[in-house]
Amino acid sequence: MAESVVSRTVAVVGMGAVGTALAGALAEAGHDVVACGRRRLERIEVTDDGVTRTYPVRWAAEPADVGPVPLTILATKIHDTAAVADWLAASTAGGGHVVAAQNGVDQRERIGPLVAAEVVPALVYTNVERIGPGAVHTRRSGRDLVVPDGEHVAEAVACWRARTWLWSVRPTSARPRGARCSPTCRRTRSRRSPDVASRC
Repeated sequence: MAESVVSRTVAVVGMGAVGTALAGALAEAGHDVVACGRRRLERIEVTDDGVTRTYPVRWAAEPADVGPVPLTILATKIHDTAAVADWLAASTAGGGHVVAAQNGVDQRERIGPLVAAEVVPALVYTNVERIGPGAVHTRRSGRDLVVPDGEHVAEAVACWRARTWLWSVRPTSARPRGARCSPTCRRTRSRRSPDVASRC
């Protein structure tokens, strides 16, 4: 049975391939997704395992259109982070959390000065291909999103606790090979994916 979650508003900054896939998972879990960017988006399409699903999103054309939200997903390329500083400032004006869905080792140091929120570093393992504006195709490798353990991290990723077609959150003490996060990590993985803990 799916674990229920409290619906919240989530801003996704960077609606490229990874951002669109994450937005789809959040919308599937019942959250109000705000797509931040200059390109108009009113719906997104995510194809996974041969099935295409369509989700409505709210488009924010300017940072002033966002307003403070409890959770922000930063899914731009690392070198584009500074260019979206105004979006991050707007979405985190009330605090909350920023999940930095950018592979790297210095997310807190880079993003912390730009936001008024807790920064949650994340490593993205899912292969996502952008096939059109607001449309992506996902190919999972057994690992989807890895974040460090911690109380504020658990609060930030609680939105994925509902089992959806894409991601669900389960704690693990294993450290994935190649992941540069804390020794104790929490892996988000698909309920259809095999248990990969023994391979980490």
